[in-house]
Amino acid sequence: MTHFLSLSPILPLDATKKLLLNSDMSHVLNYNNDFLRQQSATALYVVRKFLQNNFPNISKYPINFASSGKPYIENVDNFFFNISHSGNLVAAVFHDKPCGIDIEVIKAFKPEIAKRFFHPLEFQHLQSLSYINQSEEFFRIWTYKEAYIKNTGMGLAEVLSSFYADDLGVIIKNDLSTNVKINSHIHSFQNLDYYISTAISS
Repeated sequence: MTHFLSLSPILPLDATKKLLLNSDMSHVLNYNNDFLRQQSATALYVVRKFLQNNFPNISKYPINFASSGKPYIENVDNFFFNISHSGNLVAAVFHDKPCGIDIEVIKAFKPEIAKRFFHPLEFQHLQSLSYINQSEEFFRIWTYKEAYIKNTGMGLAEVLSSFYADDLGVIIKNDLSTNVKINSHIHSFQNLDYYISTAISS
């Protein structure tokens, strides 16, 4: 299976129920906010729809979540996926290698966030841009960082400022004053008012 990306607008909760399993709805109802429930239900609906169309034999398998929040299906080889939602869009990525995805609405940002969580090279690059271009670049960097840590399953245990992506989308990680290339490749793009990044293990 090649790299497959899906984008969907947020759906009404009732519209997702025809494909979701009881275990999916239990996960959705863990959220105490109706909009968050819609986002979560839509994300799971997108996964179920992809499975139904491409892998019907596993379309009814339970979707599990690791302690980091990373979704997975047990006992299925060479099938990986990840989901993200922001604003009124849901994004999902499917691959035969471990993968992560993040989507964010492009909006104003706080420079102190970049200074705290970005690698020094990333922060230096951000500061070199004109003010009008900084928000887009901030969210390009933020989404690929989120996608990478969702790919690894480390979550926030991974120090965001310890790595960056080079011009080819290869993750470079600082390790005891040396730079180490990580087997994870970044793809980033803008869709209207959103930035989306995927991280695929190589």
